[in-house]
Amino acid sequence: MAGGPHVTADYRCSECGGRVGTTSRHCMHCEVDFGPRDDAERLKAALTRERPSHSPGDERLGTELGTSAVGVLAGLVLGPATFLATITLGWVALPVGFVAWVVGTFLVAREDSLRDAVGLALQLLALPVMFFPVSLALPTLPEQLLSGSFDRAIDNVLGAGVAALFFGVVWVPLLVLGRWLHR
Repeated sequence: MAGGPHVTADYRCSECGGRVGTTSRHCMHCEVDFGPRDDAERLKAALTRERPSHSPGDERLGTELGTSAVGVLAGLVLGPATFLATITLGWVALPVGFVAWVVGTFLVAREDSLRDAVGLALQLLALPVMFFPVSLALPTLPEQLLSGSFDRAIDNVLGAGVAALFFGVVWVPLLVLGRWLHR
């Protein structure tokens, strides 16, 4: 969300301990006023105090462990899904699946929140599901084009597009839910 206040684990209301934006003038949880906008030092002091019973460091550690776990699980699903989606391409499938596993795990594990990690994982998983029907048409496409069978090539591509739309029952909800979670 570019341009708006950014909520982090470090900025909390001095009264209730609730998370607030770095540019907030009042707490959205308890409605306490942080003071006038030009009193930057007072605002910073009000925002950076911690609740005595809760340490932001503990919360961040839990979030890092959670997003790492989601990243590993996402990678374990994403790698084989990508491998299966590209198996029709031959020997290329194995390295593509491996790269998807490693990159997917890394990207999801480095997210700031568990919600973002799950959202990104769902979006990444939608990609091989979307690509699978297209990959069925790709191996025969060069041969058809080189032999001059343009009609067969066009039918092949259109068939793959229809199949991709049919698979939309799976990948569209994954993309929509993933995007909603990963705002």
